[in-house]
Amino acid sequence: AGSLTGDGDATAESGTAVLGDRVAAYIRAHLEDPRLSRATVAAAHRMSPRTLDRLFGDQKLSVSRYIRRERLEAVRRDLENPALAHRGVAALAARWCFFDAAHFSRLFRDTYGYPPSHARPSGSRRER
Repeated sequence: AGSLTGDGDATAESGTAVLGDRVAAYIRAHLEDPRLSRATVAAAHRMSPRTLDRLFGDQKLSVSRYIRRERLEAVRRDLENPALAHRGVAALAARWCFFDAAHFSRLFRDTYGYPPSHARPSGSRRER
């Protein structure tokens, strides 16, 4: 692991990569926690939100967008899972902290190009 300076800046490049991997793993492990945010991720890793932003600086997505993308992927996987066909779209979205069904639907469609109900295996499309 890399060393941290007094203000929380990661100094070793390889340490930064390891820390980035650790932060990403933490995010994936806590996706179901509605409190998961840029601030809580930073606090869990004893760094400032700005330092966390710098850690993600060379990534395509900000921390918040990474969290949202990972949550959308989790919902998409659940929607495609035949074992969860009995659960409604809104219930599966809420499991991954999307509590506004209309907002979730727009995000999903904008991300994947089709509505959430179309991610269901054929014959098991259910809206609620």
